[in-house]
Amino acid sequence: MKAIQNTTSRMKLIGVQLLEKRKIFSLVLVSMFLLNNQSFAQGVGISESSIAPDASSILELRSTLRGFLPPRLTTVERDAIGAPVTGLFLYNTTTNRFNYRNGSWLALVSATDNLSVFASTTSAQLLGVLSDETGSDAAVFANTPTLVTPVLGAATGTSRALGGGTALTITNQTGTGNLVLATSPTITGANLAAGTATVDPLTFTSGTNLTTAAAGSVEYDGTSFYATSVASTRQVVRTEQFISNTANFTMANVNTAQSVFAAANDVFTLPAATTYFFEGVYNITGMGATTRTTATLFGGTTTIISIAYYAMIQTGAANALGAAQTTKNNITAAANVLNATVATAAATITVKGIVRINAGGTFIPQIQFSANPTGAIIGTTNSWFRMYPVGTNTAAAVGNVN
Repeated sequence: MKAIQNTTSRMKLIGVQLLEKRKIFSLVLVSMFLLNNQSFAQGVGISESSIAPDASSILELRSTLRGFLPPRLTTVERDAIGAPVTGLFLYNTTTNRFNYRNGSWLALVSATDNLSVFASTTSAQLLGVLSDETGSDAAVFANTPTLVTPVLGAATGTSRALGGGTALTITNQTGTGNLVLATSPTITGANLAAGTATVDPLTFTSGTNLTTAAAGSVEYDGTSFYATSVASTRQVVRTEQFISNTANFTMANVNTAQSVFAAANDVFTLPAATTYFFEGVYNITGMGATTRTTATLFGGTTTIISIAYYAMIQTGAANALGAAQTTKNNITAAANVLNATVATAAATITVKGIVRINAGGTFIPQIQFSANPTGAIIGTTNSWFRMYPVGTNTAAAVGNVN
């Protein structure tokens, strides 16, 4: 009987213990449920002390003693990740850079990084193309790169330093896509692309010339180009316009102003506020026996501030020594008679001078007979006229002069 009582007591004790365990398990389940609901409501916070994570964060880490350590992989290990999702983040122990995924693996860089942090897989990257020559502020192009229509001029956009030693600063010139190098860097090994019908290889932006011309400098002030071969000795770069006859041109039998040149190539269009030097040679043959004088003049729509030129006319038979020669200095664009009346068949006229333009427009070299010469008048092949800018319309000197 006593054995049965002991057995019954043990069974009651086991029942009580099982009941208590069920209560504890139920309490754990309820707690987990409540915690799970709270996590969905406000995110998860991890810290050395109790924190309430920010409502906008799914996970907040907070510590004043330790940092966050992301997965650390070599480049080989990183590239072995299968189908990496956009936004995947890790630390690359090969390059010692944080990497993130956005279609390809990209590196986070800082203002103190040098160009080696850029990938070299696409034409948009700079690795192996540009360096700052160990902080010397000289832009060095490698492997003979091609520059397509760079514009060298005033930097008006937001500057960005490429870093590495002394910063090499570039701007995009207010979003135009033009690369502007600041602080006068030295560019070596640059190769300009060939121009096309719509894209020129190089464009200068007009600006103010240096107060003191520097040796080797090239400048453009909106009217002329300048080059300086020796310090303080600026020279005008001769950018010349010219016209010439490639075949004999039949002139008119009239006593009004006309050109010696074919109609398609007889008019210059000049900008405002510019000074030009000019010269030319007109060969005229086939004139008849009517006596007449010959004058030179300049037509067109330009407003001329002043003009001064030397003119010489030599008359005689065609392809023979001149029978007469006269010269004249002229200070007006209107008709200036060069000779007394003659009835010769040929004339050669030489002009050389300077003109200062106020308002821009057309400028037309011309001649005028006092009477219709008759005959078959020809402006001959290789008659020519040329002019080139030397500065603004107030330019008095260029170079080391005083």
